Amino acid sequence: MKAYSDDLREKVLKALQSGQVAKEVAPRFDVGISWVYKIKKRFHDTGSYKALPRSGRPRKLNEEDVNTISEMVKINPSLTLNEIKEKGNFATSCTTIHRALKRLGHTYKKKHFLRQNRTALM
Repeated sequence: MKAYSDDLREKVLKALQSGQVAKEVAPRFDVGISWVYKIKKRFHDTGSYKALPRSGRPRKLNEEDVNTISEMVKINPSLTLNEIKEKGNFATSCTTIHRALKRLGHTYKKKHFLRQNRTALM
């Protein structure tokens, strides 16, 4: 879930400072009452209404790496994960490359073999 924009946070705080209560402000801006209380408390305690940085580990593959993988697969769709890893000199696991391909929307199927028509067999 993405954080609310700073613009929305500022509008909510202005509404609270103008004398409105949280129960009026929350439905007006389509946010939860508890969030209004939290943003009010954060502004009171720290003087800032900005969103806190998201936690988590950075991705092993940056955008340039993901674009490289995408181009490699577009050129040769039958590459295996090991071949992508070796040709791209990526220091990640094949699972990481697989997840990047999945996020890009690539499927598992490699080569498409067409079946012969039944009429051609008769």
